[in-house]
Amino acid sequence: MVGANGAFSFNADFSTTSSYRVVFRPMATAPRTSLWRLFKDGAPEGVTQFGQGTCINQAGGSRNNINLATSVEGVGVSGTLSTSSGSPVTTTAGIALAASNLNYWTQTGNGYIVRVSENGIWDFSGIDKNQPNLFLQVSAGSVVYSVKKTGNTYELIPHDSACGDACKFPIGTTDISSINLKLPVTGMISGTISGPNGPVGQSQVCAVAYKDGGSAMNMYSLEAGRSCTNASGEYSLGLTYSSYRLQFQNNGSAPFKSEWFDNVSNTSGYSGATVITLGITGNLTATRTINPVIEEGKYIRGRITDSDGQNISGASVSAMLVNPETSMTIGVGGTTTGSDGAYTLAGLEAGSYMLMASHPDYGMLFLGGSREN
Repeated sequence: MVGANGAFSFNADFSTTSSYRVVFRPMATAPRTSLWRLFKDGAPEGVTQFGQGTCINQAGGSRNNINLATSVEGVGVSGTLSTSSGSPVTTTAGIALAASNLNYWTQTGNGYIVRVSENGIWDFSGIDKNQPNLFLQVSAGSVVYSVKKTGNTYELIPHDSACGDACKFPIGTTDISSINLKLPVTGMISGTISGPNGPVGQSQVCAVAYKDGGSAMNMYSLEAGRSCTNASGEYSLGLTYSSYRLQFQNNGSAPFKSEWFDNVSNTSGYSGATVITLGITGNLTATRTINPVIEEGKYIRGRITDSDGQNISGASVSAMLVNPETSMTIGVGGTTTGSDGAYTLAGLEAGSYMLMASHPDYGMLFLGGSREN
């Protein structure tokens, strides 16, 4: 970050790259005369074409006087990027305001570029005014999209260098905000989930895709899509091109075990699952058909009553065990008692469990002990 006096310094790590280019990116709170620029020797006001920026390499030693001086006012452009289901994009993604409709990342590098933040928000500050022929482009999951305006909405389409005026994003003299972009469904994992006697039933099992690159500690924040079976046992997950780990989850009352792809037990967890990658380059495919056959599990049945022996309906009952990946206690099955106080926890793997029951009027109780024992 630049200090209050406009000065900055940073240490360049050449162990992972041979050279750097310096980008001056104004934040939203910067003066209006701070413009988005790349540093170029001999050009005090910098440049916007990536290839024209000065390369700073290790052979040149330390560099001083990497300065920028701009005096005209710029404008800002901001918005959000979400998945096809409406969740903020949390994986690495970039937004470019390109000087032509050629691919900014692979063909021109001419224009402005920012990364999308972890909450899906993106913003440009310091864009030069009065540019009628800019093009908004998005790079996400190794796919580049053109942004096409249809009426008052913006549509992401696979990059199309032939898209003319419909893909232009003109910049005038005032800020532009609330450009909310949604990624299209570009890939698909689908199939039929079966048990020992054929396809499972309506909503008995859900297929859940988690982004790869995480761990058992943060996997729930990496959920990218969820689809529960229809009456024929079919599921379908629309996903962007990326890598995923797929779990088949028992809904709590069905007799089937939860498991991970490919035939990985639920206790082996996220790290043991086989990675599935969707894409259109090399040997990758945009769609995968996965038809798992999952086993039936064990069950725990019983009844919840009060101290007078009266049935308690609406009590939550959970089976819990220690997750071998994290050494933390987690719930692996849950259900609610009926009017007769009865419950069934099905689809469990053979093993030892803690049993917990809770109700707003009666509190929480662990069978045979407490949370600590």
